[in-house]
Amino acid sequence: MDELHIAHFIDRRDAGRQLARALTRYRDAHPVVLALPRGGVPVGYEIARALEAPLDVLLVRKLGAPGFPELGIGAVVEGRHPQRVLNDRVMEAVQPSDVYLDEETARQLEEIERRRRHYRGDRPMTPVEGRTVILTDDGVATGGTARVALRALARAGVRHLVLALPVAPRELLESLQESCDDLVCLHSPLHFASVGACYGDFTQVPDDSVIELLQAARAAAPPSMPAAHAAPPELRHRDERWGDPDVAPDIDEEPEPSSPLASLPARGPQPVPALLQPWPLRDSEPPAPPAPHPPH
Repeated sequence: MDELHIAHFIDRRDAGRQLARALTRYRDAHPVVLALPRGGVPVGYEIARALEAPLDVLLVRKLGAPGFPELGIGAVVEGRHPQRVLNDRVMEAVQPSDVYLDEETARQLEEIERRRRHYRGDRPMTPVEGRTVILTDDGVATGGTARVALRALARAGVRHLVLALPVAPRELLESLQESCDDLVCLHSPLHFASVGACYGDFTQVPDDSVIELLQAARAAAPPSMPAAHAAPPELRHRDERWGDPDVAPDIDEEPEPSSPLASLPARGPQPVPALLQPWPLRDSEPPAPPAPHPPH
């Protein structure tokens, strides 16, 4: 039978259980599992349960182009300091005004805040600085959201960054690997049709299920989690390309993150054509609130 018509996973939770078996070496690193909602949460729940790790969501919102909201000019990622990452190629083609860019960023930050309250209530995001973090989703097609999320996590001071995926196109693996310390992908078809084609059940995950799984994971997590853990010694490595003299470090007021990937811009081939892939990326701070007018 053609691999395009083989369901490799019963559903998202089955995919998560299979991924968890491939991630057992990270149990002693006491990782944090971050899932991209909504489809990544059932996957992340099974990973977190198997590794006895905390589970949280990472909220990323696409910045839509003027008049074409489905075309991403960049994205904004939640965090203590929300980060905006822009797609230079699309920005050059669309040339949105600074006013539009700031307004669109503000709109998406408002939506991130709304979803944050919906999913977490008053709880803050799980701290990631100095931790081993496993980022997961139910699969990627272009890799855009995952790559933006990895970039933001690296800059947030993650110690060891892992991307865990049930399925991704084979031609994306190299570029995704360059955005993290480790990539675990269970199925990478050469002729990729869609993420859903690899699932027997790929029905949409409702918000109520996301909230229930996050609550269940929080109730099952150990009462106290270590604040920071290095990756196991056999997992620590430093690729020579991370010391590339042509890559200038980011100049920032924040302390230098622990991960060597924090100063590595997105690089590599562009396997996905047209303007759908956020490549190359550049960091851009979200607009600061306007200063109050001085009294007359």
